[in-house]
Amino acid sequence: MAGIENGDKNASPFPRVRRPAEGVIDGSMDNAKQHPWQGYRSLNEGQVRTLAEKLVEEIRERGPFLSLSEFVNRRVGSSGDERTLRGAIQAAIRESDLNDPVEDDGLELGAANIGNHKYLAATAAFGNNTIMAPGSLSQGDVLSVIGSHVTVRGDTFAIRCYGDATDKKDNKILARAWCEAVVQRVPEFIDSSEAPEKAIASLQSIPNQTFGRRFQMVSFRWLAQDEI
Repeated sequence: MAGIENGDKNASPFPRVRRPAEGVIDGSMDNAKQHPWQGYRSLNEGQVRTLAEKLVEEIRERGPFLSLSEFVNRRVGSSGDERTLRGAIQAAIRESDLNDPVEDDGLELGAANIGNHKYLAATAAFGNNTIMAPGSLSQGDVLSVIGSHVTVRGDTFAIRCYGDATDKKDNKILARAWCEAVVQRVPEFIDSSEAPEKAIASLQSIPNQTFGRRFQMVSFRWLAQDEI
């Protein structure tokens, strides 16, 4: 058992098991061909940045997402829609060309291999057979790292403010205070004459058009300096 090697300290490893049978696969052509089916994938800083940039592009193209499921999974639809072939993360991986060295050692599967199973989007099953090889990065690998930090957008916000009391003569700070307010966005608009379920594009009230929905203060407290 090779275990997890300590090579590039700035690299980001994506092992799928605790003790991989082989060493790190960094995505270079020679390295990927050594053990694409037994090692584990690792990205350097440049590869991580490229993946992040491609993911932002996919989010802008596909979003806003109505749920985490819509962000992760491919959509149900015809083969003509790229979103039905793969989810945002997998599409970003593909656009980053991170798996090209590994796929060069694999086999492309198409209609002749898959057959006709009356899939709504049959081409979603096409692709390289190394897609889940240990040396191939998948959206599952990425989600294993970021999954515990990904959440849907919330409507509750913590806002912190501070203020200084200064001497008018020399602007010396005499006192300083910090506070924290927790506010929550509610369905009702600023102008309650319009129903919460009314479409944004149909709003007639200028305050509602300008400020949208109402915020309510849930809590307020003063903070000590050691809490900042």
